[in-house]
Amino acid sequence: MLIAVLGIYLFIEASTAQVGTCQWEEFNLIQAQGYEIQCVESSGTYAIGYTPCMSYALCSGSRYQAVRFDRFSGVCQYYLAEWDDGETEPQFSYDDDGIQQWTFYYENAAPCGQDENPRGFNIIWKCDPMAVPFSTATQCGNVNECLDEMTIRSSAACVEGPPPQTECKWGNFDLTSIFDLSVPITCNDNTGGANYEYTPCQDKAICDGQEFQATLFNQNEGNCLSLSQWDYG
Repeated sequence: MLIAVLGIYLFIEASTAQVGTCQWEEFNLIQAQGYEIQCVESSGTYAIGYTPCMSYALCSGSRYQAVRFDRFSGVCQYYLAEWDDGETEPQFSYDDDGIQQWTFYYENAAPCGQDENPRGFNIIWKCDPMAVPFSTATQCGNVNECLDEMTIRSSAACVEGPPPQTECKWGNFDLTSIFDLSVPITCNDNTGGANYEYTPCQDKAICDGQEFQATLFNQNEGNCLSLSQWDYG
């Protein structure tokens, strides 16, 4: 994925959009609400339009929180996320350089491919104290066929969140004994054409060179799909 210039559009008639809360305890996107953030993918052909905390991005006559579209024809390829009034909560973590970041893992996008597999969309808000309310450059693109990702630098992300969960336990339900497995749990379907991998409470299943909590590998077609990422419980 390459850095691309953003197009930012302020909504004058936001009353036509589905708007909701933009606050999750320590983290909020109130200053970013009312903008459409557009990111051009490295191919130069496609772009992602994202309207934080509201459904305003247009796709096939309907409004969504995020969409992917052809920059030249204006035709929407598919919608990436619907605004769910804050039900999807951001997860706090540090990147490999120790920078604070908050990630939304949306799983309410349009179905993926002819088999209508689940499609995901990750929005990563990364701490940048100088980016108020957010930077005019970002990263976006396809992680794989059924997962898109967008990274935005913003001062809003420069707040501490709860520490990532290190235990694999919820009340009386405890997976601690299998938390640190060196290899994923695997399962083949009855046809032998699909292989599932799952790593409890962590991202260690590999798909297209990236790590996920669960993946599906199609042995007949030789490709894989990401099924979930660990959201720190």
